[in-house]
Amino acid sequence: MPEVDGFEVLSKLKSDATLSRIPVVMLSASDETSTTVHCIKMGADDFLPKPCNTTLLLARVESALAKKQLQEIQHKETGFFHDKGTLRADARSYVERKADRELVSNLLTSELCYVLTSRQMGKSSLMVRSAAKLREQGVGVVVLDLTAVGQNVTPEQWYDGLLNRAARQLRLEDEMEDYWFKYERLSPVLQRGLGATPTE
Repeated sequence: MPEVDGFEVLSKLKSDATLSRIPVVMLSASDETSTTVHCIKMGADDFLPKPCNTTLLLARVESALAKKQLQEIQHKETGFFHDKGTLRADARSYVERKADRELVSNLLTSELCYVLTSRQMGKSSLMVRSAAKLREQGVGVVVLDLTAVGQNVTPEQWYDGLLNRAARQLRLEDEMEDYWFKYERLSPVLQRGLGATPTE
């Protein structure tokens, strides 16, 4: 890019209201953690170091577009009936089930919960609705897509990518970065086993 670099382009995209929701996957010859963190903080949806695998790049792009579609569904004003896709948290056509009440209740008591069922059974709608109910209770909610973290990455890159996505949604980017570098001499597994939190 002869006149502007990728960071400037990203900044202009995110500062333009008509373009800010376009998914951005950053590519860079630098594979340093600080570069990845900087891209995510600026609003990039994903980051890949060069040279990158074409298959992996396409998978990341598809994942970013899928998340954008989910966000649009959540914000789009729609009618009562939906033939497919995720329902908004306030959708009038949503039928509350026993699982809705049990999931939120158990999560509020710090229970580890799994939702396992076949496709097209309302899992994503349940997730969106439960997240909204938890936020109403003052709970910080993070939605993570593990496929977006990437494949063929080091354990450090995987954990760092995962934690940065969580920190971004909780607005704890600086605290997470400080925490990461404070324990950078330890393995990612040991870092998570310290029992500390990024705000400590």
